[in-house]
Amino acid sequence: MASSSKKMLILKSSNGDEFEIEELIAVQSITIKNMVEDDYTLIPLPNVNTQNLIVIIEYMKKHAEKTDSNEEEIKEFDKNFVKDKNYQKIFEIVLAANYLHISDLMNLLCMTIADKIKNKSVSAIRKIFNVTNDHTPEEEEKIREEHKVLSFLPNSSSMASSSSAPESKILTLKSADNDEFQVEASIAVQSIAIKNMVEDGYTDIPLVNISSEVLIKIIDYLTKHAEKSGCSEDELKEFDDEFVKMSIKKMSLFVYAANFLHIAGLTSLLCQAIADKIKNKSVNAIRRIFDITGDYTAEEEAEVRAEHDWAHEGELDDTADEDDVVRDENEGESDDNDTSEEET
Repeated sequence: MASSSKKMLILKSSNGDEFEIEELIAVQSITIKNMVEDDYTLIPLPNVNTQNLIVIIEYMKKHAEKTDSNEEEIKEFDKNFVKDKNYQKIFEIVLAANYLHISDLMNLLCMTIADKIKNKSVSAIRKIFNVTNDHTPEEEEKIREEHKVLSFLPNSSSMASSSSAPESKILTLKSADNDEFQVEASIAVQSIAIKNMVEDGYTDIPLVNISSEVLIKIIDYLTKHAEKSGCSEDELKEFDDEFVKMSIKKMSLFVYAANFLHIAGLTSLLCQAIADKIKNKSVNAIRRIFDITGDYTAEEEAEVRAEHDWAHEGELDDTADEDDVVRDENEGESDDNDTSEEET
């Protein structure tokens, strides 16, 4: 039985259910740890439902017992933890673990997904992850040609300090499209998610939530921002300014990927760029851009406007370019080849 001297926290799920847990166990989550440091003892977790929170608490309790002498026991627990869970359930826990910043759990889940999709065709993986292929055959071929070049990134003459590449550890990053990219570890570990996996001994890194198109640009960003690149602040600023010259819709994909990879500098850059793009936009324009449905009654809308009249003052831009509109697009032809019974 837990000692009364142990500090306890209350974790509150999105369903409103509360769970008491020892602080020493709960702070395996960086999100919870940060809230504890801010003196919270009741921790609201609005992005984690009760069912997933129960499973995650079970994981954290077991891993809090981890020592050098029980490594095999922990491995067996992890094996059983992911056993018989389908893609949908694993994806739900991935989202929760990412929100909670539990790196060991994220690594376990990502490796499980990688094992499940091993040897699957690109079309099968697209269907499993509900990825709509909206490229024309010509665009598809062009991207594949680009991938061939970028898969040999460490040997590229454009990479800084390429003479030191043979001495550097090389990682293979595998995208959601099943394309592989070789990158120097010293460059890739700017991503905390990749760094954690490297520290666990992995050299093949599955990035199941990131398309090849997005991963190519992120590798470009990491390469430029690597300490050994020798770029001046002005050069980096110019690079960053060019990097974010894209629609809000496309930037949202990069924000998701940067958050998944835990690349703080890139996340900040993208969020600032989005903020700059919507500056001086009207409330209606912002709603259209982010596909936000206004579900207020006319009376509620008037009340909110009165409370926040500053948001409606001055000359505001009421336009929303179609390229900037962020919406969930699930349309598109499905591929019936090489499908899995565990598809989401």
